[in-house]
Amino acid sequence: MVADPSIDVTDQKNGQGARVFFVDDDPLVSEMIREVIPLIGHQLVGHAINGLEAVQMYPALMPDITIMDCRMPVMDGIRASAEIKAYDPKAKIIMLSGHFVDKKAAESAGVMKIIQKPVSIQELKQEIESALRMV
Repeated sequence: MVADPSIDVTDQKNGQGARVFFVDDDPLVSEMIREVIPLIGHQLVGHAINGLEAVQMYPALMPDITIMDCRMPVMDGIRASAEIKAYDPKAKIIMLSGHFVDKKAAESAGVMKIIQKPVSIQELKQEIESALRMV
């Protein structure tokens, strides 16, 4: 994937920024993301608390970007990312984790970028917009 700077990330499908799907089992992180995503010009279209739920929800949501935790109950983020990419090879997935992430496994699963928690609002915004420009 390469970045296309001509893509306007603030003018996605309905003029409300990108459609973001967030997957994390931590209630505090989830609440923060619910508040931050609209503040940085995007819309949160779904939230799952584990990888299996993410895989099940993804087809109905078809988000512009998915932000996925790595360590979760039921199904981890790497396996969920691989299953989502098998369903939608164009899926854009950023992994957000407070733990060590096997970079090779994440890349094999189709993860575009790994961001370590805690993450600043500015860094999250930059990483989302960078991923959205990738084609």
